[in-house]
Amino acid sequence: MIPANPHDGAATGTAAQYPRRAFLASDAPIKVWAERAGLLVALALTIWFAASLIMADWAGLSGLSPVRIVIACGLGAFAYAGLGVLLVLAWRKLLFGFGIDPVGHGRIYALSQAFKYLPGNVMQFAGRHTMARKLGAPHRLLILAAASEALLLLLAGATTSLLAGPGLAAGISATTGLPVPSFGVLIPATLALLVAMLSVGRWLKHRLESNGITWAGLRTPALTAFGFYLTFFIGCGFVGFWLMVFALGTSAPILLLVAGALAVSWTIGFLTPGAPAGLGVREVVLTTLLSPILGASGALALAALYRITTVAGDGLLAAAAFFGTSPHAAPLNPVLEAAR
Repeated sequence: MIPANPHDGAATGTAAQYPRRAFLASDAPIKVWAERAGLLVALALTIWFAASLIMADWAGLSGLSPVRIVIACGLGAFAYAGLGVLLVLAWRKLLFGFGIDPVGHGRIYALSQAFKYLPGNVMQFAGRHTMARKLGAPHRLLILAAASEALLLLLAGATTSLLAGPGLAAGISATTGLPVPSFGVLIPATLALLVAMLSVGRWLKHRLESNGITWAGLRTPALTAFGFYLTFFIGCGFVGFWLMVFALGTSAPILLLVAGALAVSWTIGFLTPGAPAGLGVREVVLTTLLSPILGASGALALAALYRITTVAGDGLLAAAAFFGTSPHAAPLNPVLEAAR
């Protein structure tokens, strides 16, 4: 049992009593300016992406059909909402590992997915934290669980990003005119990922032990959550590939490349402060990676359709949580309850 912190969640005390809080307060202006800079970057990239869509040559995609686009995005949205359940299950597993009763938190997580489209790129975490505190979850354990979730998501995204190695090598070759083999990208990226995983693992182990939590008790929930996250990113690749094949009529066998490119775009968007749901950032990265394969217009169209699909999917997941579960009891969905 993890001992309670008498000052957990309290707003009392001075800077001298709580030097860490004083440090965070002094660091606040940097975070504000970082978020503002990220928001400006996201806005600029969004404008560039929208302008590119307007000026694109759509002659090569003459087979585009409004009906097929609606069907592709509609079915893709339901599939993406289903993938969102994996994120819910992973979060509940992490909470269980931190000693927090996960009942009711699946609903909170699903609802908070809609908050990530607000400026700041942190509202989903803040909203989830606020609602979870009302259920009695300890502040410091929620912070540790959220940090663990973010790190595991980034590691899963980075791992899936390795699948984009061939596309990235092709893009570098097309830009520089120099032959760049796939292993020339994959080997450095894999080594960097291994170093990052070791560094993150040591940091997380230290943070857990300093809060009285052993890695032995968290190992199984963390590895299970990581498996859910990997499945999520691979599933997103299937959604993107479905949009490419059904809506755009492109039959290139690049499922793994699409999955890797989507993971790269998600990771960079996630790390961009201030960009709501990575808006603009993910579209530009995805277009850059897939243009050598799909052409500029095809990559632009796929990025736009994928954004529409994911927004609709997050909306479906939040709606299902709002109307299909009770805020005062355990989730009615047996799939969510199984994560306990």
